[in-house]
Amino acid sequence: LNYKKGDVYSISMKMNQDMGGLAKSVMTLGMKQEITETTKDGYSCSMKIENVKMDVTQGDKINSYDSSKEIKEDDAFAAQMQQTLGGMLSATMLMKGNNLGEVLDIKIEPNVPGMEQMMNSNESVIYPKEAIKETSIWTMTRDQNGIKMNFNYTVKEISKETILLLINGDASGVASGTISGNMIIDRNDGV
Repeated sequence: LNYKKGDVYSISMKMNQDMGGLAKSVMTLGMKQEITETTKDGYSCSMKIENVKMDVTQGDKINSYDSSKEIKEDDAFAAQMQQTLGGMLSATMLMKGNNLGEVLDIKIEPNVPGMEQMMNSNESVIYPKEAIKETSIWTMTRDQNGIKMNFNYTVKEISKETILLLINGDASGVASGTISGNMIIDRNDGV
């Protein structure tokens, strides 16, 4: 990672969860990250969640929550999500990490129960120490809260400005499933 002090990033994170036919959920977080300090070995930043959207499908029924919209009086689901997720919108995450993307420390101010756990489980890719090229592959395993996640990263394409990573893997333990997605990374700053 090649952050510069004062850099500001808009981040969108989308998480899909399929609970085997019982229910499906899609949660989207919009965040802002500001780099507050850089050293030769890493960085410090502050992050703030700016909006949260969640859609939960159970059978034919879809319940939705969007923190940017006013909650209707008769919408019990949105009211419950506002109570559960609303605290995230007031919190600031202070993080320190190294240049490979490993998060070394995280603090939440004010403390919002469950938020640190959620942010730790969604930390980004950790880059290899070796230089990469098209077809490079590396793996990473993360063990958290009884769930072991195995990630495989494959460099699909390198252009003048970006790197396309394909991500796949699996999760096992108290929950199981597959992991799939992609990332487009800026070559200049590694984000």
